[in-house]
Amino acid sequence: MKMNSIRVRLMLIFSVTFLLLLCLLLAVTKMFFYEYYISMNEKTMSTNVEGFRDRLMTEEQQKLLAELKQKTGASIFIYDSELNPIGPQTNPLLDRLGEDYLNDIEHIVMAGEEESYFNVTSDGHGSLMVFAERLPKDELIILTKRTGLADEAVKIFFRFVSITAVVIFLTGIVVTYFITRRLTRPIIKMESVTRKMAGQDFSEKLDVKGSDEINALMGSINRMAEHLSSSIASLNMANEKLAQELSKEQRLETMRRQFVSDVSHELKNPLAMIIAYTDGLNKEIPKTDEQRKDYYNIIFSEANRMNTLVKDLLDLSGYESGTFTIEKSNFIINDLIQESIERFSYITENKKIKVDFEPLINIEVFADRIRLHQVIINLLNNAFKYVDDGGIIQIEISKFDDKMKLLVANSGKLLPDSAFDKVWNSFYQVNTENKGNGLGLAIVRSIVQLHGGRCQAYTSNMMNCFEIIF
Repeated sequence: MKMNSIRVRLMLIFSVTFLLLLCLLLAVTKMFFYEYYISMNEKTMSTNVEGFRDRLMTEEQQKLLAELKQKTGASIFIYDSELNPIGPQTNPLLDRLGEDYLNDIEHIVMAGEEESYFNVTSDGHGSLMVFAERLPKDELIILTKRTGLADEAVKIFFRFVSITAVVIFLTGIVVTYFITRRLTRPIIKMESVTRKMAGQDFSEKLDVKGSDEINALMGSINRMAEHLSSSIASLNMANEKLAQELSKEQRLETMRRQFVSDVSHELKNPLAMIIAYTDGLNKEIPKTDEQRKDYYNIIFSEANRMNTLVKDLLDLSGYESGTFTIEKSNFIINDLIQESIERFSYITENKKIKVDFEPLINIEVFADRIRLHQVIINLLNNAFKYVDDGGIIQIEISKFDDKMKLLVANSGKLLPDSAFDKVWNSFYQVNTENKGNGLGLAIVRSIVQLHGGRCQAYTSNMMNCFEIIF
C-alpha cells in the first residue's frame, strides 16, 4: 500500500482515534471511578435499608440482616435511641469511630435533621463508608464498608484495560484493514476508470450495486463517460468530415493543377498545327486549290480534335470533382449495348472484326442511362482501337447479389501487368501511335464510381479484359 493512499489514511485515523479514546477512558476512570464507586455504594445501601425497614414489621430481623449484608457487602450494626447495641453483638464502632462520631450520627438522624446519613471517614486503618438511617421504634441502623476495594478495583481495571487495549488495538488494525479495503475498493476502481477516461478509453464501466453516495457517484461517472464518449465521437466525426473536406479541397486543387498541365500539354500540338497551317494560308504557301483544301482539312481536323478533348476534359472534371449529379432509372442494358455496337459497324466491316455479344437473358439495371451509354461507348471505342484486324471483341453481362457486371474484351496485343492500374488514369495510353487523348477509360472509371462501383483490367484467354461492376 502507498503511504499516501486513502486506505492508509483511514487506518491511521482509526488508530489515532482508538488510542485517544483509550486515553480518555483511562483518564475518566482515574478521575471519577472512586467517586462513582462511593456513590453507587451509597445508593445500594440506601435502597436496601429502605427495603429492610419496610419488611422488618413482618419478617424475622436476623434473616433480613443476613440478606442485607449479602446485598451490600457491609458490616451492619443496630442501636437503640441511647446508642446501645441491640442483639448479640459488641460495639466495635466505638473503637473504630469513637463515641463523639456516633453521637453526631445519632443526633443528625434521630433528631430528624436528615432522613439518612452517609459519609466517608477514617478509622485509623483506612477509609470507611458509613451509612445510617432511622428504623421503627426509634432504632438506628448503621452500615460500614471499607473503600479499599475501590482502590484495588481501579488498579485491576487499569491493568486489564491496558492488556485488553493492546489486543483490541491489534485486532482493530486487522479488521480496519479489511473494512477499509472493502470501502476503498470502489474508490480505487473509480480512479482506474477515470484514468482510462482521461486517455479517451470509455470501454470500462463501473458496477453500481447500491444507492449510497459512493454508488451514486459511480453511476454519475458512468453517465459522464457515456456523454463524453458520445461527445468525443461526434467531435471525431466532425473532425473526420472536416479532414475529408480538406482532403477533397486539396484533391480538387491538385486536379486543377494537373488539369491545367495536362490540357496545356494536349492542346499544344493541335494549336501548333492550326497556327502553322493558318499562317501558311495567310502567306499563300499552298498554290493550288487542292493544296489549300488539304490545309483547310488539317485545320478542321485539329480543331475538331481540340473540341473533343475539351469536351472530354470538362466531363471528366465534372465527374471527378463530385459536383455532377447522376439521374438513375430502370432500363434494359441489353438494348443499350446493342445500340452502341451498331455505332461501330463501319469499323467492324472495314477491319473484319467479330463482335461476340449473345446475352441469354435481358438484364435490367438501375443507373443513369445517358452516362452508362457513355461508359459502353468508351469501352467499345477502346476495344476497337486496340483490336487486331480480323480480331474478336467479346461482350458479356451478368448479374449477381443485386450487382451488374459488364465485361468488354479484345484480342489485341496483351497489356503488360504494369498497365492494369494505369489505364484508368487521365491521359495514359499504352500505345501512343493510336489516335486518342487517353481520357476515355478515366471517364469510365469516374462514372462507375459515381454509381458506387469499381473497375478492373486484366488479361484472360489471350484477351485484354476491361470489367466494370456496380
